[in-house]
Amino acid sequence: MTKVQIDPDMQSGDADVIAEPDMGTMALPGRHVLDRETLADLSRKSDAAGLKHLAGHVVAILAAGMLVSAVADILWLRIPAMVLLGFTFTSLFAPMHECVHGTPFASR
Repeated sequence: MTKVQIDPDMQSGDADVIAEPDMGTMALPGRHVLDRETLADLSRKSDAAGLKHLAGHVVAILAAGMLVSAVADILWLRIPAMVLLGFTFTSLFAPMHECVHGTPFASR
């Protein structure tokens, strides 16, 4: 729950919003699965790790694309290959989401 505190001397439209420390997430299931130190280790930004993950995605997409191309004339193999290629593209949502937040790389 968010509390709003308004100073009578402020201009109209200005408000100082003060959020409670847990922001309403403390009751969510799984909130306490990891201790803070483990979570901090997993959340550490690294250019090398980010580039490694990016390279893995590029290799997976290229391999799946080459597979689709290699079996283009065989329908019963082409369909599963295209599904695999679709999965590789779909798996890019999570890294894209993290890039929007600026979390996968240490540098910008």
